[in-house]
Amino acid sequence: MRNTLQYVSGAIAASGFVAVTQLVTRDTLSDSLKLAILFFSVSTPTLGIFSFVEAPHDNGCWYPIAFTILNCLALAGLTAMFWHFGQRCGLLFLGASAASLCFFVRAHVRSTPNTTPPKAAATNPPAA
Repeated sequence: MRNTLQYVSGAIAASGFVAVTQLVTRDTLSDSLKLAILFFSVSTPTLGIFSFVEAPHDNGCWYPIAFTILNCLALAGLTAMFWHFGQRCGLLFLGASAASLCFFVRAHVRSTPNTTPPKAAATNPPAA
């Protein structure tokens, strides 16, 4: 069964793929659109793989770091696309995306059960 992060990875990878597909049809690209393609060229294939592979459950894993970096690259690519239409559009998209990401992370952290075992109570020797 897929977890939430796999769905997020798949959705963001699909967004990058659709964006690049649309950009391929253009005769000329602005600098912001070229930058968007650069970001998507790294994030889209890797996030696509992440949508099929379940995240490892050990705490010292590379997965959360890679997941965060790749999502930031995809977000940067989408922001660059909106920046093409103007600075205001790019900033609005970036702000809305950051707020949505904060909401998602907060909701995900709250819904994830704590698997850390409780600490053993310290036993103090009886006072003599």
